[in-house]
Amino acid sequence: MDGFLADGMPVQLGTADFYASCHARLADNGVLVANFLESDPDIALYLEEVSTAFGQSMSLSLAEDSANYTLFAWKGPHKLPSLNALLARARILEAEHPLNLTGAVRRLKRGERVASDRASWPKPEKLQIRY
Repeated sequence: MDGFLADGMPVQLGTADFYASCHARLADNGVLVANFLESDPDIALYLEEVSTAFGQSMSLSLAEDSANYTLFAWKGPHKLPSLNALLARARILEAEHPLNLTGAVRRLKRGERVASDRASWPKPEKLQIRY
């Protein structure tokens, strides 16, 4: 989801109802991926709303080559596979695709810790989560 207007993300895309609808529509192995502007003062509020629908089944990381945060939220167990398991999968895919998937996996796993620690959620005066 990358929904932005000239003045930021529409209010409707940051509500508990919206994220509950996303959760309901995801396949059991589906993943919601959303983009948040680093400068948006409401990121912590959006994350609260996401956690209402997804619990701890989410990860938040600073996007590669960007000043945006990428949210991953999924159904099922809140834990991702181990870092080693995800890296092994990423290396296989990197052989076929020119993407930095191992870097993305590392950010995803770090972001899982960030998402589970509400005290570390981005706030406008403290956007320090850099990986």
